[in-house]
Amino acid sequence: MRSDGRGTAEGGEAGEDRGSGHGRETAEGGEAGEDRGSGHDHATAGSDAAAGVTEDRLDALRREIASVDDALVELIGRRLAAARESGVLKQSLGRPVLDPAREAEVVRRAAERARDRGIDPEVVRAVLWRIIDSARDVQES
Repeated sequence: MRSDGRGTAEGGEAGEDRGSGHGRETAEGGEAGEDRGSGHDHATAGSDAAAGVTEDRLDALRREIASVDDALVELIGRRLAAARESGVLKQSLGRPVLDPAREAEVVRRAAERARDRGIDPEVVRAVLWRIIDSARDVQES
């Protein structure tokens, strides 16, 4: 995974081959586009059935990922709407949009929650800093 938490260089799902595959690793640890063996060279009726179950599971996981992505988009929209209103209130109170101490506290808290849940805190930090950048833009407009 890239250090910015977005998966492949094209922004695709980790492990999804959307380009030439040069130099990109998949979630399975191999090079994207690398032939790791499909199992069909020596396929039997049993392995074909297992492949169907595996494909079904992959499809279900992709649907789950799409659902989570939809929820993330909704949550980001809600956060930006709250930030927009916060910007209006800050302006009426004569406060600056930029509040580095508050921003750092928000990111620190989220990173701690991520760590407690076994999630890479650096991924969470990167995502939150990007969202905070967008929130500042919304507050300044």
